[in-house]
Amino acid sequence: MNAAALIASRRALVFDLDGTLADTVTDLWLALNAALRDCGLADVEAGLVRASLHGGLDGTAQAALLLLRADSAALPQLCRLYAEHYRARAHESSSLYAGVRELLDVCRVREVALAVCTNKSRSEALALLSKLGIADHFACVIGGDTAARPKPHPAPLIEALHALGCEAHQALLIGDSHVDAQCACSAGVEFVLHAGGYGGPHELGYPVAARFLRYGELG
Repeated sequence: MNAAALIASRRALVFDLDGTLADTVTDLWLALNAALRDCGLADVEAGLVRASLHGGLDGTAQAALLLLRADSAALPQLCRLYAEHYRARAHESSSLYAGVRELLDVCRVREVALAVCTNKSRSEALALLSKLGIADHFACVIGGDTAARPKPHPAPLIEALHALGCEAHQALLIGDSHVDAQCACSAGVEFVLHAGGYGGPHELGYPVAARFLRYGELG
């Protein structure tokens, strides 16, 4: 089954956020480099953020310290400054992937239940969704700080399914990384890969029920 047909067959869809619904790398990259400079460290390339974003802000900060061979004791300060700079940017350079809004509108007409399951903090996720003008499409938003454990553990996805009132076989998780694929597999939910996101089109090591490169393919 192709991605469009599979997505149309389910009564609930759970989306990852960064790299799946929205392109957020620029804001995160600029905020991280500002925080690194505050800590007396060098800048990093945007590719580091893209590759480590599945681990949330903390995961990206850890990746930067490792790349720069900096003292891991700087992590708490770096994470705090990173979050502060990110909030200050107010998601000014982040944008929806083309076709996302149209898909969400179709889902609303079809009465498909929608949720977001992200390793961002819930407050940052809600702020971003509001900035992008799509917050009201989602019945619930599960953040990396609100579930028992973040992805790839299945807890956030299971919590989202409970909130939507649906069983695993009635839903899909749509994401862009191996973290999303592992989370879906562990929760018994089929996974659809947004191959145009940050994880890329490579094999993920976990089952992929369908994949798409652009949201226009789903119309």
